[in-house]
Amino acid sequence: MATNENRANPPEPPQPGFLARTLLSTDHKAIGLNYLWLALFSVFLGMAMSLLMRIHSVWPDAHLPLLSSLGNSPDRFAALTTLHGSLMVFLVLTAAPQAGFGNYFLPLQIGAREIAFPTLNLLAFWLTVSSLLGLTRTFFLSPQPAITLWIVSVAIFCAASLLTALNFSVTVIDLRAPGMTLPRAPGMTLPRLPLTVWAWFINAILGGLIFSILLAACVCLLSDRLLGTHFFPLLNFISAQPPGVIANAVPILWKRLFWFFAQAEVYVAMLPCFGLITHLISTFSRKPVWKERLVVLALCAVGLFGFCVWGQHMFSSGMNPFSPLVPGSSSRATILPLLPSATISSLDISISSWVLPPRSPFSAPCFSGSPNFLAAS
Repeated sequence: MATNENRANPPEPPQPGFLARTLLSTDHKAIGLNYLWLALFSVFLGMAMSLLMRIHSVWPDAHLPLLSSLGNSPDRFAALTTLHGSLMVFLVLTAAPQAGFGNYFLPLQIGAREIAFPTLNLLAFWLTVSSLLGLTRTFFLSPQPAITLWIVSVAIFCAASLLTALNFSVTVIDLRAPGMTLPRAPGMTLPRLPLTVWAWFINAILGGLIFSILLAACVCLLSDRLLGTHFFPLLNFISAQPPGVIANAVPILWKRLFWFFAQAEVYVAMLPCFGLITHLISTFSRKPVWKERLVVLALCAVGLFGFCVWGQHMFSSGMNPFSPLVPGSSSRATILPLLPSATISSLDISISSWVLPPRSPFSAPCFSGSPNFLAAS
């Protein structure tokens, strides 16, 4: 008698291999874990660089295995410190909290099945890997090629960060609309988003603004080095300096563009951590976040003021106190120095949601709840 076993029990599809499941997968969880592993590797590599710096500070003439052939010139030590800082700032402080934890948890917390653009997400990860390889390679090259490769690697990382920022912004905003192929959880409107999602969303907007400027600055600098253009010529140096100092000045335009990125980068590293800590304290204390909407507004203020503190650098350095970021030329010199205070006040609101005293009418979850750090059964 003919049986129906083949149709009742169809053969299972072949399982994908290791590369397809991990390094080549477009799944947001796999990409998030890959970012975290990449950041962990960068941490250990940066620690090794830090150890080398300390060894050379204590024993300047020490000959280390596999590294003695590179020489002990000041250029080599400068390359060591530059590589250490680049790894920690770009591959650890930026990639881990935003791209690592964000890729893994953001779709889960808004009820989406996947990130908005999975293929772009995978491309951003591999651009980050190539940036890490380029930054590491610079340590083994002579100064001039190393500088060029460092600029290229930073530009590649900026492009990857822009893709991640675009992905996160579209995921948070558009995947909640009805009729989308990847819908958000029912009723998950913007005011109901978790604090962690707000932190990643604000960070994506801030990262899209500052990394685009740094990418443009790196492209212009590469054009000067390779194509003979004059985006950063000597004539644009500090014009108010005495004649004997101007030859040793730092290019003003590059300093402006880099500070535009560097000051806001502090908050790009901080904002996801504030969102994660607030969410964890609320979860394990089994209490809602104190004044959740106020904390969301504080995170938005941190992103806004942190972006504008670039103008305060111009004021404090004497380069240009009249920043176009603040309206009213007569009040700029007064408002710009207050931007760091406004940023710190916004951070205080976020921290207050953790540590207000228990007898306060605004009691925070950290004290008024019953913390339980056991895993869910």
